[in-house]
Amino acid sequence: MSRLLSVFVLFQLLSGCLMVPGKLVPTVHTLPDRSAYENKPDVFIDLNFHTFLSGKHSAPVENITAKDQFLNIVRNVTDRSNLFESYTFDRFEGSDKDLTIQMDMMNTGNNTGAMLAGCVSGLTLTVIPVAVKDNYVLTATLLDSSGTELATYRYENYVRTWIHMFLFPFFGTMKKVPGEVMENMVRNLYNDILQDGYLKYAYQENELPDFLCLK
Repeated sequence: MSRLLSVFVLFQLLSGCLMVPGKLVPTVHTLPDRSAYENKPDVFIDLNFHTFLSGKHSAPVENITAKDQFLNIVRNVTDRSNLFESYTFDRFEGSDKDLTIQMDMMNTGNNTGAMLAGCVSGLTLTVIPVAVKDNYVLTATLLDSSGTELATYRYENYVRTWIHMFLFPFFGTMKKVPGEVMENMVRNLYNDILQDGYLKYAYQENELPDFLCLK
């Protein structure tokens, strides 16, 4: 009995998870550099995060914990982008901003499928590989200072989680991959808003960038 228990514990220790991101959204590593401009738009970023607990057949539930994590992701991307003069997540402070970016991240999973996968994995000591899939959909609306809708955007991707023996070295991807997927969606959003010409930039009056100055 003790030997069987030892084998079971060994399998559990060797088992792990591997998260693989989907490729439905182009990878945007960096955004165009706008750091040389002195006059940039001010924006209010309005965030929401909803979860469909039983697939799309259930009503979405606001996920406060995931929203806080998503807010940190958006903050990091926004800070590194240098696209805006200032930004805020506060609705009161955002009332006088040049633009409003409404972002709603939706996470669709399937609890029943995840439970079945977990049962198969557990009963076979993770010998039979199983996979579960989480879908992420980012919808965004861009508004001007008067509240008029300028554009809407939608990005959809997924994370597939494999559970199998000998995947323990990849256990660290559990937290890393979903964040990277959402981060790339936000970069795609900012890049598309920029390419569509909704972000206006200008140099200070009577000031030219160095590359336009006569030597």
